[in-house]
Parts: sequence; structure tokens; C-alpha cells
Amino acid sequence: MITKKIIDITTIVGLELKSRMAVKAVFNSVEELDAMVALLDFKNVKFATRSFIDEFYITFLKDPSNSKIELLNVSSEVYSLFEAVKSTQNKGKNVNLIGSVKHFHSVSQINRYLSSLAF
Repeated sequence: MITKKIIDITTIVGLELKSRMAVKAVFNSVEELDAMVALLDFKNVKFATRSFIDEFYITFLKDPSNSKIELLNVSSEVYSLFEAVKSTQNKGKNVNLIGSVKHFHSVSQINRYLSSLAF
């Protein structure tokens, strides 16, 4: 039989899930459990930042085979953040450089260059 334990996430990190460092506290709490599966209850969460959710996703959800958690009572707002984070994982950064890089040694050089541009 799989042992499960419910943990109110707000008892670990508070009502507002703000920082990436807070995820470490959640991780440590889950690791200290004797249970095979931790049920993290989000019912009392009032606010979550994208950075918290991003770190949480990377730590717990990106590779489900490593995770021993399940989520409970996730609000639609927090769920939306999870979906946004999930959609951006494993994508490379798009950097479009158009033109060349200009180097200037003084403000007057910058002004001359900007004046020469056609508007």
C-alpha cells in the first residue's frame, strides 16, 4: 500500500508563494516525510509568482518519474501559471539580432550617428 500524507503548502512557505528559495523549503519538507507520496494542498494559497511556479515545476514536475508529490486544490489562477510555465519549458531562447553592433566612445559620436538615421 502506498503511504500518502497531505501537507498544506502554506504551513511551509506562507500564504504567498513568492520566491525560488521557498521551493527548497517545500522540497526539504517532502524529502523528510516517511510517506511515499506527499499530497501538497494549495487550498490556502492567496498568491503565487511565476518564479516560484517555475522553480516548483523544475523541481517537482518536469520529470514526473522523480516526483513523489501530487497537487490538491490548485486554484485556476495558480493552475494557469503552471500551464504557462509548462509551455515555456524545453524551448530555447530566441534571439534575433538584426544589423550589426555599433560601438561609440562618446555621446557626441552617438548623437552624430542618430542624426544620420533616416526617420
